[in-house]
Amino acid sequence: MKIKNLLPLLILFAGCAGSTKMKSDLDYTLGFVSGNRVHVKLAYRPLEKDSVKFTYGEPMYGGQSDIIKGLTGLKVYGGKLNFIPGSREIVLYYKGNGPVNVEYDISDTHTTEMGTRGELFRPLIFDDYFYCHGINLFLNPLFRDKNIKAAQSVTWEKLPGFA
Repeated sequence: MKIKNLLPLLILFAGCAGSTKMKSDLDYTLGFVSGNRVHVKLAYRPLEKDSVKFTYGEPMYGGQSDIIKGLTGLKVYGGKLNFIPGSREIVLYYKGNGPVNVEYDISDTHTTEMGTRGELFRPLIFDDYFYCHGINLFLNPLFRDKNIKAAQSVTWEKLPGFA
């Protein structure tokens, strides 16, 4: 094949490869909203039949017995959920292969009396500052089949003013 014929084919293949977006099993889209909150949208593509359990936060991180209070406005589209207030577990029920969309807000539960040294694992969300461990930002799936590996993507939809 001549070089002049090969170049257009390479350009065509490169263009096709660049236009496809790979979908993850867990697509998180984040955005700052007023009131010291981060809005989270999760598109979950089911990897197990019927349901999956998610956890929020890590109970072993100091001073976080009330961290679940920071998860507010929990909504699901394309399924149903069971959330027991006070627990860290959310069971998402669905039919088919989805995707199932979940939305929630992470609110700043930090108080001025707490100080920051003892609360380093708690989300700190201010107009000019953001600090948060991933365990307090994302819903983490607990699959029944321990061999399942889920691909995850994170996108910032609306960046804060200090970014």
